[in-house]
Amino acid sequence: MKLSNTLVLFLGTLVLLLSTTSCSINRKVLPVETVVAANNEKMLWDALRIAIYDSDFKVGGGANPAEREITSAWKLDLQPYKSQGNRKRVIASYEPINVRRDDDLESFDVSIRVETDINDSFRSLDIQYAKWKASADDEAGARRILALLIANLGTGDIDVTERGREGDASAELGFEFDRQ
Repeated sequence: MKLSNTLVLFLGTLVLLLSTTSCSINRKVLPVETVVAANNEKMLWDALRIAIYDSDFKVGGGANPAEREITSAWKLDLQPYKSQGNRKRVIASYEPINVRRDDDLESFDVSIRVETDINDSFRSLDIQYAKWKASADDEAGARRILALLIANLGTGDIDVTERGREGDASAELGFEFDRQ
């Protein structure tokens, strides 16, 4: 009888430990939020796409101007050791806000986050065996994209043309800046 009580206690403790360790990890979400000014919403949209693209994130089907949100493709950084490789993607959104300004610029509340997952697989260089585990957001990466956005908007003129300048990082997107 004493053996069965000990066995039940051991199995109960084991089940409790396994249930607590298998719970999903809560992601630490760190969006970078600020208010920016732009001539219009189209200019903000173009500047935001360029800032994400210049940060080496691919923007494609995840860009939805109707919902004012851009979700980039995952950028992979595979490493040969367990839990050192990662993948990142940008989730950026904005909302117009009604703020009285002396100039003719519109104000927008912008939120940018760089979501990060860690590869917890022992076969970490083979993408088909990857086991992605949620990790804290990359706040420094989000601040970098925000700085690029503000720099792009600081010129005051973003001209969307059919061809960009050769050698320009944004030429592949077909954007050209009018920097005076």
